[in-house]
Amino acid sequence: MTSRPALAPGLGVSKNMNVTVHFEATAQGDPYMFQLYAEVDSVSPAFGSLAGGTLLTLTGRGFPDLDQQLADNVTVTLRGGAPCRVVSSSYTTLTCVTAEKPAGSSADDAPINGLYPGMRGVQFDVYYNANVASIWRPWSNWADQLDGAITSLNITPASTVLTDRWVPPIALLAEPVEYWCSRSRAFFTATTAGPHVFMLSADDYASLTGTWVLSNGTQVRRLLANLLRWSEINNFYTVPTQMSQPIQLEVGQSILLEGAHCNTISRGHIQVGVLVPNTRPAWGSVSEYQQISIPVSRALRTVQYTYSWPLGSVLDHIVNLTFSSPAMPSLLVDPRVGFNLSLSNGRTITLPITVPASTFQATLRQALAVGNDAVGVSRFNSTTTLNFTLAVSKRVVPTFSANATMVLLPEAE
Repeated sequence: MTSRPALAPGLGVSKNMNVTVHFEATAQGDPYMFQLYAEVDSVSPAFGSLAGGTLLTLTGRGFPDLDQQLADNVTVTLRGGAPCRVVSSSYTTLTCVTAEKPAGSSADDAPINGLYPGMRGVQFDVYYNANVASIWRPWSNWADQLDGAITSLNITPASTVLTDRWVPPIALLAEPVEYWCSRSRAFFTATTAGPHVFMLSADDYASLTGTWVLSNGTQVRRLLANLLRWSEINNFYTVPTQMSQPIQLEVGQSILLEGAHCNTISRGHIQVGVLVPNTRPAWGSVSEYQQISIPVSRALRTVQYTYSWPLGSVLDHIVNLTFSSPAMPSLLVDPRVGFNLSLSNGRTITLPITVPASTFQATLRQALAVGNDAVGVSRFNSTTTLNFTLAVSKRVVPTFSANATMVLLPEAE
């Protein structure tokens, strides 16, 4: 007969330890748990029966170790919706048995450019020493052809997979690099139905292309955004072409994003972002605040006073010139008809009958050799009568008189 081990603790050595409790939560205060995403390097065999029963072996890293019985679980679903029952799983290898493919499929079951949405991350390829004339074209028309120009470099890229943000990896650009390009691609899968806007920021030049499958099975490929000049990090609003037109996506629908980027004489960067629809703002969100600064130039306030007196005041010589033609009213509007004005200073001026008051005033001022504010002329005409009223300052011209005679003006040569 064997005795069961005692459940009471045995002798031991005590120890003081500092324990810090760290609460993981979102910005809105919702707690979350850590989740590990596995990376799949290979799937064997590559083909199997649609009726199921194929034993698949997945190799990679990050699979749960079910032998440790830590209450971990893993679910494998094949493209098209067929489940694969897990037989065993360790950190680097997982085996499962396929089930029969369910009837029906969706548009997302079709490959996009030969690729299927799969693991997380961005495939990022860096091309060093890209100081080639074909890359640095004029900025006006090559953004949508940048990807092909990078491919034609025939340079073996350095590659990595980004799993946090779509930005150049520090590991590949540990030292300042000049004249380098990059090609990057990743799938974006919509979690909310509605219009999505994709954004691009880069230094110096970049383009972003999207490929997705419509509900009718048609594949669409489009240039979403491009930059023909540099923009600052986290600045997606320098030029309108940094943002795509809204693209309507359904829940679970994927779009293949492909970035192309080249940089000249600085470290450079490329960033890709997306605006997703959200009809219910989080309680922790704040209203947008914009501060607008308007530069102004200051000048001292000036006031200008102009003193004038009405025609006919006691300070003026007043002369009325009246031309009347009841029988032939057309004479008063005929540019061939004029008048001679004899002035008291001995000068005579000749003007057409159609002369404006401003021209009459300027001519009279020159004839009297006085300033502009010493003479005033008004004009009034009816069908059969034309009247000019002349006002001349007594202070400037003590004596003034004028007589007018209608004449026929000579024809211009």
